[in-house]
Amino acid sequence: MRTLSADDIARVLPMRDAVDVLADAFRAISQREGQYPARMHVAIAGGDALVMPGYDGRAHFGVKVATIHPGNLVAGKPGTRATYLLLDAQDGEPLLLCDGTALTALRTGAASGLATRRLARAGATKLALFGVGSQACAQLDAMFAVRAIADVGVVSRDPKRAETFVSTARSRYPHARIERADAASAASHADIIVTATNSQVPVLQASWVKPGTHVNAIGSFRPDMRELDPALLRRARLVVDDRSSALVESGEVIEALHNGYVDGSSIAELGEIDENARRSDDEITVFKTVGHAALDLFAAVRLLQACPRHEHGNCAG
Repeated sequence: MRTLSADDIARVLPMRDAVDVLADAFRAISQREGQYPARMHVAIAGGDALVMPGYDGRAHFGVKVATIHPGNLVAGKPGTRATYLLLDAQDGEPLLLCDGTALTALRTGAASGLATRRLARAGATKLALFGVGSQACAQLDAMFAVRAIADVGVVSRDPKRAETFVSTARSRYPHARIERADAASAASHADIIVTATNSQVPVLQASWVKPGTHVNAIGSFRPDMRELDPALLRRARLVVDDRSSALVESGEVIEALHNGYVDGSSIAELGEIDENARRSDDEITVFKTVGHAALDLFAAVRLLQACPRHEHGNCAG
């Protein structure tokens, strides 16, 4: 069995390649290929545990176990941790064990990258990024991978963590202007907005979003969580990873449906739309993802395929 660290994952599967891998995963989701049981939620001491199994219907079965402890951040520990195990579906042989936190960040970033590639205006250059947690770096990488980003406004309630993130981001993308920003100002000037928070109340107001903006909402994953003002969905074309999951797990979508802001029949899946799917320059588009086990599985299989065998089973350089 091969083992991959977070550094291995970043080296073996670059973000730009991961976006293409996820295109296949979203196609499989929309064509109902494989088996992906509903994510299991378990309330544990101080947080949540999530168990996400998946079978591609052919050769691979995988499972991710993730824990989310918001209180860890105060103690300087990761708020989210995860481990992913990939098995041969034919005989159960363990094939790959990898850092599930890094895998989650990569596949979630790639999902936003694919949605942005298909839905954002081709000339989009201004990004507003809400949140500087474990997902933020991969989200930033994904936006730079699919659009010529020149300006980034970083929004966070934690000044110290925000400054650290901005410093790191500037070193990765020295030609872009990357600054901390006020939420309303960042959003109102942005062509692309990414919300990557665990907020239970909206961090992005509908009135801040200008015509032509594309929004990736990736942080909330329970019915009681909301990153977006649900009224935004009244003005937007809504695309999700999986309709059935979004209807029961996305607080924004549930409230928007309840208030009549959205017609459920109009909600599209990312795997159902083509490249260059934007219908007009003024259209507001929202991609809402609550996560799907197919995304982890397809990314893990590609990591396995791309990682050469080593004597001790790891994927060290």
